[in-house]
Amino acid sequence: MMRIITGTARGAKLQAPVGEHTRPTAERTKEAVFSMLQQGFLGRRVLDLFGGSGQLGLEAVSRGAKSAVIVDSDRAAIRAITENAKHTKLEKKVEVHMAESLSFLRSYRGEPFHLIFLDPPYHLGLMPKCLDLILERNLITEGGIIVCETASPDDVSLSNVALDKKFEVLRRARYGVAHVTLLTPKKESVALLPGSYDPITLGHLDIIERACAKYDHVVVAVMNNAAKEYMFSMSERTEMASLATKDMPTVRVVSDEGMLVDLFDRLGATVIVKGVRNPRDLAYEEEMAAYNLKRNPKAQTLFLPSDPRFLTLSSTCVREELGRGAVPTDLLPESVAQYLAARGMQSK
Repeated sequence: MMRIITGTARGAKLQAPVGEHTRPTAERTKEAVFSMLQQGFLGRRVLDLFGGSGQLGLEAVSRGAKSAVIVDSDRAAIRAITENAKHTKLEKKVEVHMAESLSFLRSYRGEPFHLIFLDPPYHLGLMPKCLDLILERNLITEGGIIVCETASPDDVSLSNVALDKKFEVLRRARYGVAHVTLLTPKKESVALLPGSYDPITLGHLDIIERACAKYDHVVVAVMNNAAKEYMFSMSERTEMASLATKDMPTVRVVSDEGMLVDLFDRLGATVIVKGVRNPRDLAYEEEMAAYNLKRNPKAQTLFLPSDPRFLTLSSTCVREELGRGAVPTDLLPESVAQYLAARGMQSK
């Protein structure tokens, strides 16, 4: 006999759906799952995607969850969920949807969930598809937890390496035939590379490429410094940076005239990355890093030493060449040299 373990509906008995289309989570497994979660449910939004009797979603609401969306594609299951919600007096906090799991994930337009229960029929291989859609459609909050019940730990991703990399495994346990895995989405790292890029050089490009190897995403931020005079406008510098990085799929280029620490927050950045060529560069960047950190304690800066090939390369050197009407192709990305040549400057 299924029942609510604790909370406002403690001890309430639950109906099981009539028929062979559902496989209710065993009581022992349910107790273990909620023990594993070890988190407050107050104010949480919950999704129970393969509802069956609705017992997981209802248990979470009984324990203080703000709301639960309970989904099942079987008519008998929907009747049981609806009756169980009424019987436990939790119906005001519960939405019941009759829908196929993947269709629901594709069409849902509400707020993301803090806790998602996934307990699909073992033989259908639905778990990886559900996890992909949950991430693709941003249906789980940052730090949210997905509880996966499968016949084997390998059934969670079905050896999809790319999918495995997107989640952190918080806990694994076995209860009878059921394997329970608790997942949370990994927060993708975002490196912010600010600079004047007047223009972008091979030295800049080397730092960008090395940042790409360390972080999931790289944002090249073309900034304005009131103390500097620029050869190229912000739109021109942004266009050249975009041309230089067009073949780097994890890089995007933005322009901004505000405070770097504010841009850091807006982008959800993980770290600021700066290239340094010499002790003078390092001293200046350390001072700026300390200032940024004072303004925003999350805005840590990573210093990458320049490749020896580019120790003497700077945008100032390039501008001096350009001022003489020559495009120094050995100092610039090919696409940028072509851009400048198209403006009437001669290649060196």
